[in-house]
This record gives sequence, structure tokens and C-alpha cells, in this order.
Amino acid sequence: MTLHSNSLNHCTAPARFLAAFLLCALPCSAGNLAPDRSDPGASPRARLGILTQDSGAITLLLCGTQPSQVLRLYGRLDDPRVQVEAPWETLALVPTDGTGQARLSLPKAAFLGWTLRVRGVGVSNTSLDLPITQQVWTPPGVLGGDLPDRERPRGSGEIIVTEIMKDPLQASDSQGEWFEVFNTTNGAIDIEGWILADQGSDMTLLDNAGFGIVVPPRGYLVLGREIDPNFNGGVPVDAVWSSFVLANGADEVLLARPNGAQVDLVAYGLVSEGWVDPVGASLQLQTHRLSANWNDSAEHWCEAPSPWGAGDKGSPGVLNPLCP
Repeated sequence: MTLHSNSLNHCTAPARFLAAFLLCALPCSAGNLAPDRSDPGASPRARLGILTQDSGAITLLLCGTQPSQVLRLYGRLDDPRVQVEAPWETLALVPTDGTGQARLSLPKAAFLGWTLRVRGVGVSNTSLDLPITQQVWTPPGVLGGDLPDRERPRGSGEIIVTEIMKDPLQASDSQGEWFEVFNTTNGAIDIEGWILADQGSDMTLLDNAGFGIVVPPRGYLVLGREIDPNFNGGVPVDAVWSSFVLANGADEVLLARPNGAQVDLVAYGLVSEGWVDPVGASLQLQTHRLSANWNDSAEHWCEAPSPWGAGDKGSPGVLNPLCP
């Protein structure tokens, strides 16, 4: 599908908003948007997800497949009153930083009803499509409204958090923090591109350069800050994150799909709130409480009893032992 917009004078309203917002945004230009999906493994895909969304604005996180890559942001207006599918339009060229990421705040009213996608300039594979709807999320994955602090609606629960190492001894926090997830379904689930956040300022997209982060059916996967077991305390980390920290006090681990739909949220707290506060040991969920409902309560968590790797206690990537 060939686009014929070649100047800002021919761009749609969202393109003009982008150009006004982005000093780095270039005018809409001609280009062909016919991604080759015959071989999904031919090249990594760029990623696109919603970090925050309120009634007035959206913050997008764009992830390329290499550092300092230029990403092309496309948009298509989906009008149910029109039978002919609208063409994809180039809205902006967005340069990424040294980690291959870029953040972009957009006026929501200008993009309602639009579907967005990105791809790296010169790369055939595009991201998954991301529709912009009326639904409000604040913070990511939490329905908007007057919710009390640290309260939220239930997540869908296909992937749940089952173990959290927030304060290791055998490695620094910057290398030794990790958490474990469990797939409650009978099918494999790829969580690359999902949102990882807390209810504060930490938020990022899970990224593996487009090669997937697959949690096996009824199986476990470990996410951490350092993948090398020589530096992370001997933990078998499957994928790493950036721009996210597990606080040693109260904090949250929130997982949401790229469109902001919450999947699971564990808000661990202080001893005064009924939570254990281990040092050099993980928080582990009881093995008979593997659901998004059960892992909300402090009474279903305990301090891991078994040594692992370099000596910290935990059971990353395998069934948790019985709580003491």
C-alpha cells in the first residue's frame, strides 16, 4: 500500500500534532507499507506499547531492534461508517536512544479510533497493531477512577507473579534482583512487548529484540536485571528488564499487555502490613495459591526456605517448595 503524503500540508491532524510535539519528527513521506510476514523469524520486530493513558494524553514507548535506530510511526483511522479500509499513513520518524527506545506523549483526542504500528527504517517486519480506544488506564493496566491507594481491579491472570527477589545478598540489587512468573494456561504465551511497571514512576516494555519471551504452558520463567549467573548470584534469568527497580520496602510488580490491559499485579508491603521482609531470600507464593486472586494477599506469601545458586534462598524457574 503506497502512501502519497509528502509534506506536512498533506498530513492528517494526528500527523500535525506529532510534528508539533516532536522536534525530531520529519514530514510525512511516501513509503510502502507491505510488511513481509511470510517468515516471522526473518528479522526482529519493533515494539509499541502504552505506558500511561488518561483522559487527555497517551504516553507511548517505542522499542527498536538496535540502539539509536530510527523508527517509522504509522497510523490508520478505523471508521466503522466507511466500508473501504483506510490506508496506513506515515505520521513521524522517531529516533531512538542508546537503548533503542523512545517515549512519545500524544494528545489522546487526536488519535481516538486510530490504530498505530511502528517499524525500523529499512526493516520489513512491523510491530503488532495497537488501537487507541476510549478506555482510560492510570497507571498502566489500572482502570481510571477514584481508586484507593494500592487498590485495583483484578487482572486477567494468564501470567502471574510467583516469586520476588527484592533484596539479594550474594549480588548487588542492580544485578541480583529478579522475579518469577507462572503461566496458568495450557498454551505458551509470549510476553515480549508487555508492560512491566509499578504504581509509581517505574515502567518499561519487556524486550528481547523481537525474538520473544515465551512462558511455557503451566511453566515458569525468570525475569531479572542481569542475565549472567556469574554476576547475579547464580540465578537462571531467562530475560532482562531495564528502567525498573524492586524496592526493598513496599513496591509493586505490574504486568500488562501492550494495550494496557492488566494481567497481574502484586503489591508487596511492609511487615506492619503482614508481609515478610527477607534479606538474601525471595518472597515466594505458596504452591497451592497459583492465581491472580490468591497472590494479592500477604498471607499467601512466605520467605523462601531453600538456598539457591551462590547462597541466597529461592527457587527461580521451578516449583516453589513448601512454606515453613
